[in-house]
Amino acid sequence: MMSILTTQNLGASFFLMALFLLGEKEGINENTLISFTIISMFFGALILVSTFIRYFLLLYRGHYKRDSASDKRRGEKGFHLPIIVTGSIALIYIIQQAVKVFGFADIETISIIVLFSSISYAIIYVLPEQLIILYCKYRFKSFTFNERGYLYSETDIKR
Repeated sequence: MMSILTTQNLGASFFLMALFLLGEKEGINENTLISFTIISMFFGALILVSTFIRYFLLLYRGHYKRDSASDKRRGEKGFHLPIIVTGSIALIYIIQQAVKVFGFADIETISIIVLFSSISYAIIYVLPEQLIILYCKYRFKSFTFNERGYLYSETDIKR
């Protein structure tokens, strides 16, 4: 639970740092900063909802059952097109806003804003998986560790 709170606070901190960097530049007015914040938060919510829907559909279809096709290729990283598209559109919007406000003169600030925003979106992307694992740790004993530091096996659970 603490690790989830820590990572989400870290993501919010990176998001706020990007907003502060954007807001401290001369020539940016409050309306531009407010609209940038609202649209950036909208894209973050869109990433969160699409990731939740993805995990819900995977769970519903049984992709996390033992000996399923997904279980066999669990070590491989899949291609998540909808989430990549949503995140890419958000980053393109951030770059466009930053270039429009700053011009091309301050590329360091633009790259830091894009990097910090990317980190915060990546942390938002991980949140549904963290919540599912947290639920499973409370719901199923096989997701927790025994006194020796090993996961409980099926024989330990039946005792």
